[in-house]
Amino acid sequence: MNLEDLERLAELKKKHIITQEEFDAQKQAFLNGIGATSQNQKSGWEYYKLCWRKYVKFSGRASRSEYWYFYLFNFLIGFIIGFISGFLGFFSPYLALPFNICSWIYTIAAILPSWAVFVRRFHDIGKSAWLAFTGLFIFLGWLLLTILLFIGVLSGSIDVPDVVGAGYAIISVLLMLVVSIVWYIVFPCLPSQQGSNKYGPQP
Repeated sequence: MNLEDLERLAELKKKHIITQEEFDAQKQAFLNGIGATSQNQKSGWEYYKLCWRKYVKFSGRASRSEYWYFYLFNFLIGFIIGFISGFLGFFSPYLALPFNICSWIYTIAAILPSWAVFVRRFHDIGKSAWLAFTGLFIFLGWLLLTILLFIGVLSGSIDVPDVVGAGYAIISVLLMLVVSIVWYIVFPCLPSQQGSNKYGPQP
Protein backbone atom coordinates (compact mmCIF):
# COMPACT_ATOMS: atom_id res chain seq x y z
CA MET A 1 0.00 0.00 0.00
CA ASN A 2 1.20 3.52 -0.82
CA LEU A 3 0.05 6.99 0.17
CA GLU A 4 -2.36 7.25 -2.77
CA ASP A 5 -4.10 4.04 -1.69
CA LEU A 6 -4.46 5.46 1.82
CA GLU A 7 -5.97 8.64 0.46
CA ARG A 8 -8.48 6.63 -1.58
CA LEU A 9 -9.43 4.70 1.54
CA ALA A 10 -9.92 8.01 3.36
CA GLU A 11 -12.38 9.04 0.66
CA LEU A 12 -14.22 5.71 1.02
CA LYS A 13 -14.44 6.31 4.78
CA LYS A 14 -15.92 9.77 4.23
CA LYS A 15 -18.57 8.19 1.99
CA HIS A 16 -19.22 5.55 4.69
CA ILE A 17 -18.28 2.74 2.32
CA ILE A 18 -15.77 1.43 4.85
CA THR A 19 -15.84 1.80 8.63
CA GLN A 20 -13.49 3.81 10.82
CA GLU A 21 -12.04 0.57 12.19
CA GLU A 22 -11.24 -0.72 8.70
CA PHE A 23 -9.60 2.57 7.75
CA ASP A 24 -7.55 2.60 10.96
CA ALA A 25 -6.38 -0.94 10.26
CA GLN A 26 -5.25 0.01 6.75
CA LYS A 27 -3.56 3.12 8.08
CA GLN A 28 -1.73 1.02 10.67
CA ALA A 29 -0.61 -1.43 7.97
CA PHE A 30 0.71 1.48 5.91
CA LEU A 31 2.58 2.98 8.89
CA ASN A 32 4.05 -0.40 9.76
CA GLY A 33 5.22 -0.75 6.17
CA ILE A 34 7.21 2.48 6.34
CA GLY A 35 8.55 1.72 9.81
CA ALA A 36 6.36 4.23 11.64
CA THR A 37 4.21 3.73 14.71
CA SER A 38 0.64 4.69 15.43
CA GLN A 39 -1.53 5.35 18.44
CA ASN A 40 -4.31 3.32 16.80
CA GLN A 41 -2.84 0.02 17.89
CA LYS A 42 -5.46 -1.87 19.87
CA SER A 43 -5.08 -3.74 23.11
CA GLY A 44 -6.60 -7.16 23.61
CA TRP A 45 -9.51 -5.64 25.51
CA GLU A 46 -10.20 -3.21 22.65
CA TYR A 47 -10.33 -6.12 20.18
CA TYR A 48 -12.78 -7.85 22.51
CA LYS A 49 -15.04 -4.77 22.63
CA LEU A 50 -14.74 -4.38 18.86
CA CYS A 51 -16.29 -7.83 18.34
CA TRP A 52 -19.25 -6.85 20.52
CA ARG A 53 -19.71 -3.65 18.52
CA LYS A 54 -19.77 -5.81 15.37
CA TYR A 55 -22.33 -8.07 17.06
CA VAL A 56 -23.90 -9.60 13.94
CA LYS A 57 -21.56 -8.26 11.28
CA PHE A 58 -20.70 -11.25 9.11
CA SER A 59 -19.26 -9.14 6.31
CA GLY A 60 -15.72 -7.79 6.20
CA ARG A 61 -12.56 -9.27 7.68
CA ALA A 62 -11.08 -9.94 11.12
CA SER A 63 -7.42 -10.22 12.00
CA ARG A 64 -5.96 -13.03 14.06
CA SER A 65 -5.65 -10.66 17.01
CA GLU A 66 -9.32 -9.71 16.86
CA TYR A 67 -10.40 -13.36 16.66
CA TRP A 68 -8.16 -14.85 19.33
CA TYR A 69 -8.51 -12.00 21.84
CA PHE A 70 -12.29 -12.28 21.65
CA TYR A 71 -12.16 -16.00 22.39
CA LEU A 72 -9.52 -15.49 25.09
CA PHE A 73 -11.65 -12.96 26.99
CA ASN A 74 -14.75 -15.11 26.50
CA PHE A 75 -12.88 -18.00 28.12
CA LEU A 76 -11.57 -15.87 30.98
CA ILE A 77 -14.97 -14.33 31.73
CA GLY A 78 -16.65 -17.72 31.61
CA PHE A 79 -13.95 -19.22 33.84
CA ILE A 80 -14.28 -16.44 36.43
CA ILE A 81 -18.08 -16.69 36.55
CA GLY A 82 -17.88 -20.48 36.78
CA PHE A 83 -15.26 -20.35 39.52
CA ILE A 84 -17.33 -17.94 41.62
CA SER A 85 -20.45 -20.03 41.04
CA GLY A 86 -18.66 -23.23 42.06
CA PHE A 87 -17.15 -21.62 45.14
CA LEU A 88 -20.46 -20.22 46.36
CA GLY A 89 -22.17 -23.52 45.54
CA PHE A 90 -20.20 -25.16 48.36
CA PHE A 91 -22.07 -22.96 50.82
CA SER A 92 -25.49 -22.81 49.21
CA PRO A 93 -26.95 -23.48 45.74
CA TYR A 94 -29.01 -20.32 46.15
CA LEU A 95 -25.84 -18.21 46.36
CA ALA A 96 -24.56 -19.73 43.13
CA LEU A 97 -27.86 -19.35 41.25
CA PRO A 98 -27.36 -15.70 40.13
CA PHE A 99 -23.94 -16.55 38.72
CA ASN A 100 -25.30 -19.63 36.95
CA ILE A 101 -27.96 -17.43 35.35
CA CYS A 102 -25.32 -14.86 34.36
CA SER A 103 -23.21 -17.64 32.84
CA TRP A 104 -26.11 -18.85 30.68
CA ILE A 105 -27.05 -15.32 29.62
CA TYR A 106 -23.46 -14.49 28.68
CA THR A 107 -23.01 -17.76 26.79
CA ILE A 108 -26.18 -17.20 24.75
CA ALA A 109 -25.34 -13.53 24.11
CA ALA A 110 -21.85 -14.43 22.87
CA ILE A 111 -23.02 -16.97 20.27
CA LEU A 112 -23.71 -14.50 17.45
CA PRO A 113 -20.57 -12.32 17.83
CA SER A 114 -18.50 -15.51 18.13
CA TRP A 115 -19.80 -16.81 14.83
CA ALA A 116 -19.56 -13.37 13.23
CA VAL A 117 -15.86 -12.97 14.06
CA PHE A 118 -15.32 -16.60 13.03
CA VAL A 119 -16.76 -15.88 9.56
CA ARG A 120 -14.81 -12.61 9.26
CA ARG A 121 -11.60 -14.51 10.15
CA PHE A 122 -12.30 -16.89 7.26
CA HIS A 123 -12.91 -13.90 4.99
CA ASP A 124 -9.54 -12.51 6.09
CA ILE A 125 -7.74 -15.60 4.75
CA GLY A 126 -9.79 -15.51 1.54
CA LYS A 127 -12.29 -18.26 2.43
CA SER A 128 -16.07 -18.04 2.16
CA ALA A 129 -18.61 -18.16 4.97
CA TRP A 130 -19.82 -21.47 3.56
CA LEU A 131 -16.45 -23.03 4.34
CA ALA A 132 -16.56 -21.52 7.83
CA PHE A 133 -19.91 -23.21 8.49
CA THR A 134 -18.89 -26.52 6.88
CA GLY A 135 -17.25 -27.66 10.11
CA LEU A 136 -20.46 -26.93 12.02
CA PHE A 137 -22.56 -28.80 9.43
CA ILE A 138 -20.27 -31.84 9.66
CA PHE A 139 -20.43 -31.76 13.45
CA LEU A 140 -24.22 -31.39 13.64
CA GLY A 141 -24.82 -33.96 10.88
CA TRP A 142 -22.68 -36.59 12.55
CA LEU A 143 -24.22 -35.77 15.95
CA LEU A 144 -27.72 -36.21 14.51
CA LEU A 145 -26.71 -39.55 12.98
CA THR A 146 -25.29 -40.68 16.33
CA ILE A 147 -28.47 -39.67 18.19
CA LEU A 148 -30.68 -41.53 15.71
CA LEU A 149 -28.49 -44.61 15.96
CA PHE A 150 -28.57 -44.42 19.77
CA ILE A 151 -32.38 -44.13 19.77
CA GLY A 152 -32.60 -47.09 17.40
CA VAL A 153 -30.42 -49.23 19.66
CA LEU A 154 -32.40 -48.29 22.77
CA SER A 155 -35.73 -49.05 21.08
CA GLY A 156 -34.45 -52.40 19.84
CA SER A 157 -35.10 -51.60 16.17
CA ILE A 158 -31.35 -51.60 15.46
CA ASP A 159 -29.03 -54.34 16.64
CA VAL A 160 -25.42 -53.11 16.70
CA PRO A 161 -22.68 -55.58 17.74
CA ASP A 162 -20.29 -54.33 20.42
CA VAL A 163 -17.34 -54.31 18.00
CA VAL A 164 -19.26 -52.18 15.49
CA GLY A 165 -20.43 -49.84 18.25
CA ALA A 166 -16.90 -49.39 19.56
CA GLY A 167 -15.59 -48.74 16.04
CA TYR A 168 -18.30 -46.15 15.41
CA ALA A 169 -17.47 -44.43 18.70
CA ILE A 170 -13.75 -44.26 17.81
CA ILE A 171 -14.51 -42.89 14.32
CA SER A 172 -16.88 -40.31 15.82
CA VAL A 173 -14.27 -39.06 18.27
CA LEU A 174 -11.58 -38.88 15.55
CA LEU A 175 -13.90 -37.05 13.14
CA MET A 176 -14.89 -34.48 15.75
CA LEU A 177 -11.24 -34.03 16.72
CA VAL A 178 -10.13 -33.44 13.13
CA VAL A 179 -12.97 -31.01 12.43
CA SER A 180 -12.29 -29.11 15.65
CA ILE A 181 -8.53 -28.83 15.02
CA VAL A 182 -8.78 -27.85 11.34
CA TRP A 183 -11.74 -25.47 11.50
CA TYR A 184 -11.25 -23.89 14.90
CA ILE A 185 -7.45 -23.82 15.22
CA VAL A 186 -5.67 -24.28 11.86
CA PHE A 187 -7.83 -22.00 9.69
CA PRO A 188 -8.04 -19.15 12.25
CA CYS A 189 -4.24 -19.28 12.69
CA LEU A 190 -3.53 -18.69 9.00
CA PRO A 191 -2.09 -15.24 8.15
CA SER A 192 -4.19 -12.51 6.57
CA GLN A 193 -4.26 -12.13 2.83
CA GLN A 194 -2.12 -9.13 2.02
CA GLY A 195 -4.00 -6.09 0.79
CA SER A 196 -7.68 -6.02 -0.06
CA ASN A 197 -9.60 -9.09 -1.17
CA LYS A 198 -13.21 -9.57 -2.28
CA TYR A 199 -14.36 -9.36 1.35
CA GLY A 200 -12.84 -5.97 2.09
CA PRO A 201 -9.58 -4.23 3.05
CA GLN A 202 -6.98 -5.98 5.17
CA PRO A 203 -7.61 -5.42 8.91
